[in-house]
Formats: sequence, structure tokens, C-alpha cells
Amino acid sequence: MATLLRVMLGFILFFLLPLSPAYPQSIPSLDDVLKRVGDNMQVFKDTLPNFECRETVRQRMTYKKGQLPTNRTVESILRASKSPQGGFTEQREYKSIDGKQLSKDEKVPEGLTNVVGVFANLLFLSLSSNSEIKITGLETIQNRQALALKFSTIKGQNERTIPIAGKLYSAKTIGKAWLDLDSMQVIRCEMKQLDVPAKWNPGIVTVDYAMVVIAGTEFWMPKSIKYLQSDKKGDWNYESYGEYIDYRKFDVSTSIKYGPTVQQ
Repeated sequence: MATLLRVMLGFILFFLLPLSPAYPQSIPSLDDVLKRVGDNMQVFKDTLPNFECRETVRQRMTYKKGQLPTNRTVESILRASKSPQGGFTEQREYKSIDGKQLSKDEKVPEGLTNVVGVFANLLFLSLSSNSEIKITGLETIQNRQALALKFSTIKGQNERTIPIAGKLYSAKTIGKAWLDLDSMQVIRCEMKQLDVPAKWNPGIVTVDYAMVVIAGTEFWMPKSIKYLQSDKKGDWNYESYGEYIDYRKFDVSTSIKYGPTVQQ
């Protein structure tokens, strides 16, 4: 009986051990990581066509002094077309607000969403010559092993700007990015915007990416974006959560009534 158990145990170990790596995956050098990420970003910029997707943004504003919270859900078709200067121009065809369908002739209110610059890849902006970057190790994100990076803008180099409440602020940021170990594609990017109005806390943006197919080619695109903002006194707190699905190529010659244009 003991011999039979040993034989069975031997078979179990024989089949199970190959399923687990004998050694943990090695961590590449920072130079190798940045080169591969840069190559991915260049391919992204060169080959991504004009595209559109469905966008659903859920916003919630809460207040301290007894005021009821406000909630809003905005559904739209987001279209991004390449601009001559590089990057993409975002335009939205708003479909509904809180479930109410918008007619073709209905005036589209400005400032419906705080989610702008969705497809100006956050990691590409952050892993620039204006950033200090370091590898922190391996972590599990979206059920896969990922390489974690921390980054921060270098003091005194604030050429990049971000729009907040109708004004431009220098993009001083700290953050963290997670890369798929095999492809070096972005899985998640989290950024904290430091240079905001004095009465505000830093804004936090978290973007999760997923592989999609557009015109027969695979691209890693945002699948969700979360934005958090509050004031230092605790009088208000703003949350925005956007979801992006149904990516497809877009013909820019189509005539459509748009909301405000966002140039990236």
C-alpha cells in the first residue's frame, strides 16, 4: 500500500511540477523596459487609425454641509481623429443624459464630463525625459504578473499642461504604471496631479487598459478611467468613472453634430 501511494504521488508531482516555473521571472533593466515601451508607443502612434467607441461616464458630487449629492450618467460616442500636429482630436456625439435621449437639434451643454485627453496615452506622457522612473518589482494586476514602475516629474520641468476647471496647470505628477511582462504593454496607469488649485487636493486618475481589435489590428486601449478630486476643507468630493467599449475604425468624412472639441 505504501509503495502504491509513493507511485501515485510520483505521478502527481510529475504532471504538476512543470505547470509552475522553477524560478521567478527575471526583471529586465530599466533601459530595456523604456526602449520596449517606447517602441510600443511609436507603433501605437503610427498605426492607430481614426476610431470611435462607446463612452459611459458616471459622475457623483457629494457635499459636507447637508446638500444632497448629485449624480449624472452621460452616454456618448467618442471619436478620435489624428491631427496634423500629432496626437488625436477628441469629439463626442452625446446620446443621453441620465437616460434621457438627446435629440439631434438639442443644444449640447458644455462641461458634461471631466474626462478629457483620454487617448493621449498617460504612460507615454509620464515616461518622458521630464520624469524620474524606477522599477519597484513584480505585482499581480488583472490576474496577470506585471512589472511595476514608479515615476515623477523632475522639478523645474513643467512644459506639459493639463486642463482643470477651464484653466491650464503644469502637469506635475507622481504615479505608478504596471506593464505586461511579455509584451511591455500598459495594463494600468495611476497618476496623481500635484499642481492643482491651492484649495484642492491632488487629483487622482487611474486608467485600466485592455487589448482590442480595430480594423483587424490589435491595440491596447483604455477600458475604464477613474478620476477623483476633492477640496482640502472637505466641503465637496467629486468622482467620475468612465467605461469604453465597442472600438472600431471611424471615417472622418461622416457629417455629425458634435459637442466641444478636445485637442490633445
